[in-house]
Amino acid sequence: MKHFKFYLPFLFVNLFFSLNCLAQNITLEEMIGLRVKNLDYVESYLSQKSWEITKAQNEDDENLQSVTFGYKVNAFDNEKAVSWIKFYPNSDDINNLNMISIQISDKNIYNIYMNSVKRNNFVLNSTEIIEDGIKKIYVKKNTQIILETGITEGTYRKNTFYKFNITFYMPDSDIDVKPSKYNFNKS
Repeated sequence: MKHFKFYLPFLFVNLFFSLNCLAQNITLEEMIGLRVKNLDYVESYLSQKSWEITKAQNEDDENLQSVTFGYKVNAFDNEKAVSWIKFYPNSDDINNLNMISIQISDKNIYNIYMNSVKRNNFVLNSTEIIEDGIKKIYVKKNTQIILETGITEGTYRKNTFYKFNITFYMPDSDIDVKPSKYNFNKS
């Protein structure tokens, strides 16, 4: 019994981290890897991890083509889920120019992702205040992570969201890899 009391706190900590892993089953490293894959690969990969397609958008004058996936989507309202991933396949089939974003609302998962950003040696390039939030840009080689933290109005209260947008980065180029119609805020 004496040993059980010693291990009890470790059991609770392990249970806490296990539950957090159930709430989010994809790492930042996986997201970075998915950005350079084709749509077929991304859809298959996410489906195997229990993500569901909730929306598909063809390219038009205001939007890029995109596919939105939800994790643990509400059975009665497919606009509600634990997390969202939006994949923007490049229409010219140049996978390196694909873009991907993940939106989460759990601060613990946000902290795991931020630790990953730092552990993978991304460098903070800029920080700015945006409407109802903060935008930070981290860069490393040819990858850019645009982190948006903000507040949205919920039905009964304000909610904090964290969105990691992963794009191609070419610092010394005139190529605009973020077209104006590329809007991360539309889910």
